[in-house]
Amino acid sequence: MGAFDEWHKGGSWMTTKYRGKFCQQSPCDLWSIQEIIHETKPQCIVYTGIADGGSLLFVSDEMRMVNHDGNCIAIGVDKVIPAEPVNGTLMLKGDSVSDEVYMQILDWTKPYERVMLILDSDHKKGHVRHELELYAPLVTVGQYLIVEDTCIGHTACMDFGPGPNEALQDWLPGHPEFKVDNTRTRWGLTQHPGGYLKKVGHAN
Repeated sequence: MGAFDEWHKGGSWMTTKYRGKFCQQSPCDLWSIQEIIHETKPQCIVYTGIADGGSLLFVSDEMRMVNHDGNCIAIGVDKVIPAEPVNGTLMLKGDSVSDEVYMQILDWTKPYERVMLILDSDHKKGHVRHELELYAPLVTVGQYLIVEDTCIGHTACMDFGPGPNEALQDWLPGHPEFKVDNTRTRWGLTQHPGGYLKKVGHAN
């Protein structure tokens, strides 16, 4: 059994915490995300999917380390949001692909020159593809788009059906402005194989 199988099937993914909040991320993915934040210094991270808020808090903390003037924000959106506020974040309740939510996020991201995106909400293929169409244009050149849980249906949750990986494979060929960065999964334990994309140019 490989490292991923041991980690996932053993349920460790459900017990990972950051500052007391569940984040359901592999430690290797968290490490890669903090590397990205420190290298690219985003001022705004849009994170669809909040759950307990651990991952949102993690990216907020890392982003504040590299933006010493405090001019940064992590924006989380989910149909259910934590009862307690997550420090340094804005949380928006609703479906990420609804017009109302999209327009609010569009307004919140406008002041920032460096915008990063992480997709981790409804993992069904259609929903992820819709998120990609809506939110990928918000990512600024040099920043990252991370499609999380591309392992679903491939190395985990085998009966899930088409999910994030299939959505990404459908969408990516039409968007050469994004390039997959496989160095971010070099640790060998990742939930997001092929899901780390860097924006290298403008859309056609």
